Amino acid sequence: MVLTIEFVVVGFVQLLVGLVTSYRYGGDEINARLAKTEADVLHSSIKEKKGNHEEAIRILTTRSKTQLLATFNRYRDDHGTSITKVQYENDCSVHL
Repeated sequence: MVLTIEFVVVGFVQLLVGLVTSYRYGGDEINARLAKTEADVLHSSIKEKKGNHEEAIRILTTRSKTQLLATFNRYRDDHGTSITKVQYENDCSVHL
């Protein structure tokens, strides 16, 4: 699948807006069940490469850093690779 620049920019803008406008919980508590569920949501979002990544953006913009680390670690454990490596490999297929 070839991604257009419009697709990439729109997703990036949605992420930036979410990062600056949403409430992010600042606590240190980790919910392991939530980490598993959200790791699967992120995996599906990356795998499908569809234009609607609202759920992934919600996860990335509202979870505490501690919860995100737990989610990313669970992603790596469940899917055999880090989320940053998968995203980098997907970005290499973006054609501007």
